[in-house]
Amino acid sequence: MSEMIINKTRYIIPFMVPLDADVTVPEKHWRLDSVPRGEHDMYQYILDSVHAGRNTMLTNICTAYRYEPDRHPILSLVFNSKERSYDFDVVDAGLFMFVSDIGFFWYETAMQPDIPDDELFKFNSSLKELNYSSNSKIIRQRDSDGTFMLGNWIASLLHDAVGEVTFFAERINVLYKNDPGNYPLYVPDKALICNYMVYEYMEDDELAYNAYHLTKGYKPSYHMPRNIAQRMRMPFDNVLWYCCGEGVGYYTIAYEDNRVFFTKMMSKRFFNDYFLIYMLVLNNRYALIRFAERIANELPADIESYLSPDLYPDMNGMSVRSKKDLYDLEQRVTRLVTEIDLFITKNIRASVSHTEHQNEFLEYLTGVFRIHESIEQLTMGVTALQRLLANLVQAERYFDNNEELMSWRKNSEYSKLWQEKEALQSEMYKDGLTGLLNQKGYIQFSKEIFDEAKENDKILFICSADMNGLKHINDTYGHAAGNNAIKGCVDILKAAAGKDDLICRTGGDEFVVLGLRDRIEGEEERFSKAAEEMIHKLNDGSGLPYQIAVSYGPVLQDMTSYTGNLEMLFKQSDDKMYSMKVLRDKYRRD
Repeated sequence: MSEMIINKTRYIIPFMVPLDADVTVPEKHWRLDSVPRGEHDMYQYILDSVHAGRNTMLTNICTAYRYEPDRHPILSLVFNSKERSYDFDVVDAGLFMFVSDIGFFWYETAMQPDIPDDELFKFNSSLKELNYSSNSKIIRQRDSDGTFMLGNWIASLLHDAVGEVTFFAERINVLYKNDPGNYPLYVPDKALICNYMVYEYMEDDELAYNAYHLTKGYKPSYHMPRNIAQRMRMPFDNVLWYCCGEGVGYYTIAYEDNRVFFTKMMSKRFFNDYFLIYMLVLNNRYALIRFAERIANELPADIESYLSPDLYPDMNGMSVRSKKDLYDLEQRVTRLVTEIDLFITKNIRASVSHTEHQNEFLEYLTGVFRIHESIEQLTMGVTALQRLLANLVQAERYFDNNEELMSWRKNSEYSKLWQEKEALQSEMYKDGLTGLLNQKGYIQFSKEIFDEAKENDKILFICSADMNGLKHINDTYGHAAGNNAIKGCVDILKAAAGKDDLICRTGGDEFVVLGLRDRIEGEEERFSKAAEEMIHKLNDGSGLPYQIAVSYGPVLQDMTSYTGNLEMLFKQSDDKMYSMKVLRDKYRRD
C-alpha cells in the first residue's frame, strides 16, 4: 500500500484589472515579496522578471506580494467527507500583479498526509470549486456553524487589495458588498491547482493515475482516459510532471537514498522555482487570451472599416467615413501591435537557467499551452492589418487633391488596396516561386487538418519530401535552372497528392504534403507510383542536362485512437524520406 509523505497544494485564481489601471496594493496585510531563490545559479529570467515593486528594471513584468493576516494560519477549515472529517489550514497566500494587467492570487493548503487517495481526490475537487453553495456543507470554518465559501473570501480579499477585478471564469454570487452602491459580488468559478506530492511504495501506473485526478481536481468517478500518461513528462525514473488546463503537478516516489532530497530540498525548490515558472507561463497564456479579446472588441469586424471611401465610388448606400476615422483606426491598430510586440519581448524567452530540468519544465508548460503557436496566430493578422492601414493612410495623404483622386480612379488604381491585401496574404502564407503555401502557411493550416482527422476518425496522410540534387543544379547550371527544377518537383508532388491535399514548400528544397484519406490500404503505393511516373515523364526526352527527382516518405495514420501529435508523425515521415534520399540522391548533403 502506498504512503504519502508530503501533500502540498497551491490554488491559483487568475483575474484581470482594468487596462491602464493604477493599482496600489495597500500595506495593511500585504508586503512586497522578495524574489524566492532556489538554485544558486538562479536564472536571470526570473530575477529580471519578478521584483519587489514595479518598474525597478526595464524587464520587470511583475510585482510579487505576500499576504500577512492578523493571525496564523490564515484560515482553519474542515473538509467533511462521508467517511470522516479532516482538519486543514490555509497557511500561505500571495499575489502576482503583471504589467499585462493580469493578476494571480494564490493560497496554499496543508492537508494531513495520511488522507487516503480517493478522499484526497474528493478534497481537491471540492476545494477548486469556489462558487457552489453545496460546498459550504463540505468545507466550513472550524469552530463555526455558519456557511463558508472560499469564493466569497477570495473576491472580498481581492477587492480590498486590488479594487475592481474581473475573473476569467467568473460567476455572480447572491451576496452583495455593504456599500452605498450595493453592487453584486462577482466570484471566481474554479481555481487552478498546483501540486507537489511525494509518495512511498507506489508503482508508476498508480502515480500517473493519481497525477491525472489530482492535477485536474477530479473525483474518482472520473475515469482516466487511455494513454493519458503519454501527455505526462517523466524527467527521472521516479518523477512525473503533468500539466493541463486545470493545473500542474510534480509527483515523485521517494526511496531511502533520495528521501531527504525530495522531502527537504526539492519541496522548497518546487515552490520557489517551478511554481514561479508556472506563474510566468500562465501570464503568457492569459495575456494572449486578453489580447485576442481586445482585438475582437476594439477593432471593427466589417471590411469597409479598413477601406478608404475616397478610393472607390460611393454606391449601394455605403457610408463614407472621414479621414480622421481612418487615421484613428490606424493608430488603434498600431498601438495594439506595439503592445503585443513589447509583451513578447519581455515575456517570451528561449531558456531560463543553466539548470537543465527547469528549462525542460518551462518547455513542457509552454508546449502544453501552445504559447508560441498562439503568438504566431495572434501577431500575423494584426501586423498585416497595420501594414495595410499604413499604406492606406499614406495613399489618402498623397491623393488629397480631388482632381488627382479622380484621375487615379479612372486608371483603376483604387484597386491597389485589394492588391495590397492579396500581396500581404501571399507574403504571409504563400511561396512566391511555386504558389504553394510556405512554412508559415503550413504552421497556420496543418493543425486544422490534423484536428479534422482526429475529430472525424479519418486517416491522416503526411509526406515529407526533399528535392534531389538542388545544390548541384544551382552550382552547375545556375539558379534559373534550379528554380525550374523546383517547379518540376512541385509537378511531381501535385501528380502524386490527393486533389484536396495541402502541399507546402517549407524550405528551399523541402516540401510537405498533408491530407485526409478514407483508407490506408494501397495509398502509399498509389502515391509512390504516381510520383515515379511523373519523374519519368519530366525527364524522358526533356533535353535538360540534369535530372529532376524527389525523395519522399509517405506515412498514413489512423487517427481513431492516436494520442501523439503532428510533429511526431512528421518526424516519422522525415526519417522515411531520408532513408530514400540516402539510396537515391548521390548529391545529398550529410
